[in-house]
Amino acid sequence: MDKSALNLFKYLISKILNNDFDPDNLNTFVSYKDVHTKLGLQRISGTYGRSLELQGLGSLASWLKSEQLPAITGLIITEAKKQPADGFFKLYGKDSRESRDWWKEEIEKVLHYDWVNALLKIINKNEDNTFMPTTEIIGLADLDFEFKLNLSFQTVFDMGHVLTNIQALFSGFFYSIEPTELEYEWLEENDIHELNLPSEFIKTINTIPNIDDSIKDKILTDISKLLPVKKKMASLQTYSTRSQKISSQYKNKLRLRSFKQGSLLLEITSSVLGGLLLKFLEKLLFKEEQSNTQVININIENSCIIINKHGESKLIKSSEYKDYFFNDNKEISHAVTSENFINKILDQVTYDSMDIESSVKSLFEVLEKERVISKYTSYDKRATKTVVRDISKLKGALFNVQC
Repeated sequence: MDKSALNLFKYLISKILNNDFDPDNLNTFVSYKDVHTKLGLQRISGTYGRSLELQGLGSLASWLKSEQLPAITGLIITEAKKQPADGFFKLYGKDSRESRDWWKEEIEKVLHYDWVNALLKIINKNEDNTFMPTTEIIGLADLDFEFKLNLSFQTVFDMGHVLTNIQALFSGFFYSIEPTELEYEWLEENDIHELNLPSEFIKTINTIPNIDDSIKDKILTDISKLLPVKKKMASLQTYSTRSQKISSQYKNKLRLRSFKQGSLLLEITSSVLGGLLLKFLEKLLFKEEQSNTQVININIENSCIIINKHGESKLIKSSEYKDYFFNDNKEISHAVTSENFINKILDQVTYDSMDIESSVKSLFEVLEKERVISKYTSYDKRATKTVVRDISKLKGALFNVQC
C-alpha cells in the first residue's frame, strides 16, 4: 500500500470511529470530490472518481480485496447516483446496476469491522501484530474493563463475599510477583551460584582482556551482593491476602469507575497485568455447564499499547487514536490493541478447569518466559499456592450464589 492509499485509509477509519456514517442516510457518506478537498488533492483526471483512483483509491481497493477485508472504499460515492462509481463494483465482479443490495451489505460489514487493528498491522509491518512484552509495558495503568457477573445476588452478603474474594485474588497475585523488603535478603558471598546471573552478562565479564580469572570471579561476587533474591520459605503457608496490610496495599490495582444494577456490572480500571489476570479467570473457570452461559464476562474497552522510536511505551484510549494514528506521527515504531496483546500471552497458557494448580503454574511459566515478570522477582511455591487458593475460594463463592 502506497502513502496516498494509507492516507485515504486513515481518513475513512477516522470517520468510522467518529460514527460519521449512517447506512440509512446516504447523505452522511463522502463524495469523491469531498475526499479531494479533505486530503488536499488536486483533480488530475476528467472526473473526481478517476482522479482519486490514481491518487490512492485504486491501490487501497486492490489491497483490501487481496487481504479479504470489507470494502471500506464503498463509503465514497458519486454526488449524482449516491453510490460508488462503476470501478468499485467491477473490482468485485459486480454490475453497478444490479448490486446495490450487495453494496449495502458490504457497508454493514465495513461499519462493524475492527479497522484500528488492521491499521496497526500496517504500522507494525508484520503478520501477527505483536511484540515481546516487558515489565514496563505490562505495568501500564488505566486499562478499562467491563466486568460482568451473570448472577442474581439476593443479599448484600453474597455480593460482598464475591467482591472480597476478587480483591483478595488481585492482592495475592500482585504481592506474589512484586519485590518487597519482607521477601528479599542480600546474598552472602558464597551464595553466588544461587543467583544465576544472565549468561550474556557473564559472557561480557569474561571477555574483558588482561584480567585474571580470580578478579573476574570477585567482580561477579561483588555485583551479586547488589541484587536481591527471594528468601527460601521454610513453610508453604499461603499469603494473608485478606489482611488489611496486604489488601490495602493493592486496592488501587482494581479501581471502580461505576456500578450498575442488574446481575453485577462493574466498570473497572486496572493495569495491563491486572487485565491479564481477569482474562485468565474468564478463560479458566467461569462457564455454567448446564446453561452454557458465561458466569464472568470481561470486555476490554478499546485501547492500544504503543511504543515510540525511543523504546518508551504508553497506553492510549480510543478517544486519543486520532492524535496518534491519523496524523503523520513518525514517532510510533510499534502498536497493538490491548486486547490482542493480552490474548497473545494467554493463548500460550494451558488451561484445565479441573486442575487449577497446573493452570496457575502454566500462567506463571508463560509470564516469566515472555518477560512479563522478571526471573529475579518471580513467583515461588508459596505464591502459586496462594493464587490457587484464592481462585478456588472465588469459584466456591460464585457457586454458592448460583445455588
